[in-house]
Amino acid sequence: MRRKRKSDSLSVQIDITDIKLKIGDKLYKNGSLYGEIKDESSTLFFISRAFSDDIIPSPYIKEKLIESILMGTFTLDEVNYE
Repeated sequence: MRRKRKSDSLSVQIDITDIKLKIGDKLYKNGSLYGEIKDESSTLFFISRAFSDDIIPSPYIKEKLIESILMGTFTLDEVNYE
């Protein structure tokens, strides 16, 4: 008698395109506030860094920033998925 194997349907992989960041999201690095997303374009997020005197938010490439979140370099209060 052969036993059927259950497929591993419970495993989920998160892709770069699954995470959606929005203006106002706060990024944390090593448990401390790193910055807040202030604006975005089609390819960039603009982040106002915490405790920085810079008036103009710094640009970050969207894919690289989300990749840093997936790798654990940055964390968020809440992650939104599409």
